Amino acid sequence: MLITNDFIIENKTARGSWTRSQMQSLGVTWPPETGWKERVIGLEISDRNVEIFKSKLPAKKVFQNIDFELESITSRRRNLSTKAMQTTINKFGEEILGREQE
Repeated sequence: MLITNDFIIENKTARGSWTRSQMQSLGVTWPPETGWKERVIGLEISDRNVEIFKSKLPAKKVFQNIDFELESITSRRRNLSTKAMQTTINKFGEEILGREQE
């Protein structure tokens, strides 16, 4: 998505500012320096960063969500690895048993 002035203004917090995680999602260092808006308008950001910017969550909450997502991905990956290993073991087991019966 292309960053616009409207996008930035529409996503202010209730206090009329932006959170650290919002700034980071735009690639702006914290605390933001004068002129940060002018530097980011027209730049492209990922859908994930758009989601973070729109969430208006403090950095701590964003990182908790990311940690949860990584844990979930790691768990799924581990399960897939276990299933793949079991399939391979079963396949080789069947081949070995098939050879012994010949």
